Amino acid sequence: SGVRPQLSSGTLEEAIASSLPGEYQFQPMSLQAFSDSTGVKDSFSPVVWQESAQNKTVECSNSSSCITGSQNRISSTIATAVRRLSPLGLAIDAYGFHPVATRFNPSRYYRQRSRVAGRYDGDYANFQLGGIQGSALQSVAAFARSRQIPLVIVNLPLTDDYLDATRSAREVEFRQYMRRMSAQAFLWRDLSTVQRLNRNEHFEDPSHLNQLGAAAVARSLAADPNIPWPRRR
Repeated sequence: SGVRPQLSSGTLEEAIASSLPGEYQFQPMSLQAFSDSTGVKDSFSPVVWQESAQNKTVECSNSSSCITGSQNRISSTIATAVRRLSPLGLAIDAYGFHPVATRFNPSRYYRQRSRVAGRYDGDYANFQLGGIQGSALQSVAAFARSRQIPLVIVNLPLTDDYLDATRSAREVEFRQYMRRMSAQAFLWRDLSTVQRLNRNEHFEDPSHLNQLGAAAVARSLAADPNIPWPRRR
């Protein structure tokens, strides 16, 4: 129907807290970093769930359930999400984004990290198309089609620095495969070859977009007339 939930401009932690049923109070956990002989570790203070109606308080400092009262299923889901929050997770905003301002500078980046050629990249080991992932893609596409849900799959850009001969050859295979798969199943938008999107300033490292790159990709998709965007009534 086009009705969207109203999201706060705060953090994911605040969004989780605001989604709790009224009879619950949520005290957000704090993150403390401490170091020992093995290096730096992360320590979370206990998560406290309080059900005011029954005046019960449950604390947990490990992965056990932190729930009480009649809202077990709702609270269990939220408690699981909270327990899994990492320092990165705590930085994600209520819209699900973690904006990164770092800009990829090869000369500076490779002074701190080793350059790994595509032939030695574990992500490309035993590279193959189809198989279990291909079947999963077909299942998702079939489900979306049965529910009349437009499915759009976007191939994000990569830096020229990342796409050496080995990775470029694999990318060509992947794009050809996805074009065949998309013929009747979904809309395929390939942004990997759009030159204005693969500039180094759009990336935080050789293969991951930063917030500037994400915004550029979003603008490109928003202006794409082939994507069936919902229209305002």
